Amino acid sequence: MKYIIKNIIYTFFIIVLIVLFVFEVIISLDSIKTKTVTYSKEGSIVYNTYLKKNNYYANTYLDDKYNIIASLIDYIKSDFRYVYTLNEKIDYELSYNVKAKLIVYDTENNEKPIYTEDFTLIDDKTIKDTSQVIKVELFNEKIDYNRYNKIVQNLKTEISPEASLVVTFNVRFNGFSKTLNKELMDSYVNNLTIPLYKKTISISEADNNVSPSKAGASGSIVIKEPLERKYLIIMISTIVAVSTFIVLLIINVIKHGKKKSKFDLKIKKILREFDRAITESNSKLVINSSDHKIKISDFMELLDVHDNLNAPIIYYKTGDDKATFVVRNGKDIYYTELKRKDFDD
Repeated sequence: MKYIIKNIIYTFFIIVLIVLFVFEVIISLDSIKTKTVTYSKEGSIVYNTYLKKNNYYANTYLDDKYNIIASLIDYIKSDFRYVYTLNEKIDYELSYNVKAKLIVYDTENNEKPIYTEDFTLIDDKTIKDTSQVIKVELFNEKIDYNRYNKIVQNLKTEISPEASLVVTFNVRFNGFSKTLNKELMDSYVNNLTIPLYKKTISISEADNNVSPSKAGASGSIVIKEPLERKYLIIMISTIVAVSTFIVLLIINVIKHGKKKSKFDLKIKKILREFDRAITESNSKLVINSSDHKIKISDFMELLDVHDNLNAPIIYYKTGDDKATFVVRNGKDIYYTELKRKDFDD
């Protein structure tokens, strides 16, 4: 009986704790917050080619729609632009520069350059600020085309040159988002390639962006907060408690399975020792209303009745919890009952 009560208690606590655990999971998932920061970004190099006085063009400059007669070029003016816009203010540090690289090949072999030279058009600059808009806007930066063209021209006596000036606009920033509680960063690289020492040239912007493109881009950065510590502790504690009760239930079942019941041992002993006097019945003895029932308190006393009357002892079980031994003598029915609860409690 104690075995059954223990099993009921353990099972009850296991069910209750599992239900609580499910509610804890639902509540904790509701507590997880999603944080979002949206952004848009764009970058570009826009240029105009300014001309020497000539008889061909009324305008003082041409934009990027034209192929240009190289001998008419005076200088090139460029606008370098990078803008990164967030929906929150962040503390950031931004650095940028504009570099140029002169690269000269021999027209007969353009696999490897025969001459390179680096130039700094705008020195490294750093900006520290707090803002929603992180930007670099450099307007009307002059590129002296003839300066670089003369270098290539001087090489003409040695080779047949194929040359270009690659102007590179570099931007990088990192900052801290309080909304996301994390660092944000971005970088931008764009090149302007200017052919040198040709009759006509076409300047091209080679968009080598790691992030924003000339056409622009937008998106969002989403972070889910980790589960709060208190919910994590409660859930782990519940799992430990459920596991403990499951272990106790298993131990109780194993112990009961290994341990022989006193009731069963008693019945087995009686049947073994007094098998000569006992007849086992598969069904309950039919007792009429006219029969006279006499309850005997002990099996040994019933055995005395058997000896005196020389009548068999009839044995049958009522379920798993009760065994009945009966001696019948006409209308007189002598019986004793053995109950599991009297032995196993």
